[in-house]
Amino acid sequence: MRPPITVIAFVAVVVTVLVYLLLFGRVDGWLFGGGLLLLFASYGLVRGIWFAWLFLTVVAVGDLVIAAIEWPAWGAALVNGTLLALLVCPSTWHWVRRRRRLLSRPGRLATGT
Repeated sequence: MRPPITVIAFVAVVVTVLVYLLLFGRVDGWLFGGGLLLLFASYGLVRGIWFAWLFLTVVAVGDLVIAAIEWPAWGAALVNGTLLALLVCPSTWHWVRRRRRLLSRPGRLATGT
């Protein structure tokens, strides 16, 4: 079963931002570690893991709050607003709910049974 276009678009935005930061930004330990964590969670989103969706949603909301506090950072607000919109889009939400797994092990339900 293929993931919806919104999930593919989310991964494309994450990869584009990380490639841009690697090419034109400063690469330090925090950026590299955070980028790998976002890529790993995005892979979980493609697999339909509910915890990955929750983690990415919390990160996007937190980044939007930080961008609102530091308002001249309009680029961060635009990117994180796009990521949040893709995450809460009905097709993404239904993809994650339909798969309904906490972790990548098959057979494990969201209830922990």
